[in-house]
Amino acid sequence: MSKISLTSQIQEVASELNKRRSVYPRMIAARRIKQDLADYQMKRLDAVLATLQWLKENEAAIRRKVDVMTTLTAAAHALRSYEHGNASPELAREIAEKCEALIGKDAA
Repeated sequence: MSKISLTSQIQEVASELNKRRSVYPRMIAARRIKQDLADYQMKRLDAVLATLQWLKENEAAIRRKVDVMTTLTAAAHALRSYEHGNASPELAREIAEKCEALIGKDAA
């Protein structure tokens, strides 16, 4: 399955909410769904939309956090390997470059 962007997901949920706003009143009038259930389902979809919008608004910070955690994990593993006798200048250089790249992003 191909990746679906946050923007596309937001559009789809917003579209579904609009459809339900149109359909639910008729379903309630025809007694096919109770008002409290319709309200609950709308609140759940509203929450989904709010969550997706928050993710979109904070996407760069979330990606940054993942980059930092990945690099710190690699650095910790490298340091532990030195503790156990590994002497790899290549590993040290690779981890140092990743850390410097992250530091450079913060300086920008």
